[in-house]
Amino acid sequence: MSKHRKKYEFKFLIIFLVLLFFAGFYLFYFEEKHADKSYNKEWVAFYFQQPNKENCDFVIENYLGKAVEFDYKIQGDDGFLIKKSVTLEPEDKKNIQIQSQVKNCKIILNYLEDQKTLKK
Repeated sequence: MSKHRKKYEFKFLIIFLVLLFFAGFYLFYFEEKHADKSYNKEWVAFYFQQPNKENCDFVIENYLGKAVEFDYKIQGDDGFLIKKSVTLEPEDKKNIQIQSQVKNCKIILNYLEDQKTLKK
């Protein structure tokens, strides 16, 4: 092997390792940032606590970046059952327990200008 070839291989190896280091750092930084639930602070989670059970207990999580009042209505086969509201601070989570058994429950959640629906 010539001296020049070894020199170029060494330079190539160093450049490759430096680029690999910066690419790894870049990917690690953005993955860590996006793994944070409150990164964009523009979303709401709304789901059943136990989706496979008969009860209608559900959870609301607020990641909107401000305190928000959530109005919810629960309906079942028997018609309208419950209408309540709850205010959640930013990054707060509320478990809503429904005391009565409801068959085929439907939950309508209103907040700001949005409306979401959960059906079981």
